[in-house]
Amino acid sequence: MRGYGKTSLAEQPYQAVTLSEHCEYRVLRGFVFKKPSKTPASEKVVKLPARVGNTIFSTGRSWMGPRGGKWVELDSLVESRGWLLVEGPGFGVAGPLLKKVEPGDGRRWCSVQEAPLESSKKRCRS
Repeated sequence: MRGYGKTSLAEQPYQAVTLSEHCEYRVLRGFVFKKPSKTPASEKVVKLPARVGNTIFSTGRSWMGPRGGKWVELDSLVESRGWLLVEGPGFGVAGPLLKKVEPGDGRRWCSVQEAPLESSKKRCRS
């Protein structure tokens, strides 16, 4: 039997999956990182365009990757199967890509985007 540090991610696909209630996430950037797989430990990751402010539906399952990235499982009744990166290192993005929608949030959302010559821009819509 091998120790935790010696087994591959594929051999431990659900090592750190946690469960909570179905929920929604708001897209904060013009793109998302997706693992188009049933298992969050899949090494395939694709960058997809996304509309800022759109809502993504999740099963409530989340997974912490080996480098500390938080991933959430998409609700396959509403979205195509896979896992989306909420926030984490290794993708060249500072800050979160998705924000959990809390009760009472309504349709108001904010995003902070870094510009090359400016420290940040804040945009809010109602």
